[in-house]
Amino acid sequence: TLTILDLGWNYISDTGVHYLAYELQKNTTIKILKLGSNKISANGAQYLAQALEIQTLITFDLRENQIGSIGAQYLAHALQRNTTLIILDLRSNGIGTEGAQYLASAFPNNMVK
Repeated sequence: TLTILDLGWNYISDTGVHYLAYELQKNTTIKILKLGSNKISANGAQYLAQALEIQTLITFDLRENQIGSIGAQYLAHALQRNTTLIILDLRSNGIGTEGAQYLASAFPNNMVK
């Protein structure tokens, strides 16, 4: 059974993430998802936020992409309902202060580190 999916540094972009997120919504086994350095923007983050609503992921690595504050807002909204995610890596995404505020608002409802 596949529990770790590492697609980091493959430049799958928002189009690839769109298809991936669709499949992840059916996921029942993947616990660790690594998508670092894939040229994912806020649009891709919106697709991934839908996948976060499925309660299986415990680690989500989205480092070194380009989600910005809008992408952080999409993820924060999903994190308010997610109860399984423990580790979220968003470094080097240009989320800025505004994006950090969106994410901080999700933390009282979630145990993400």
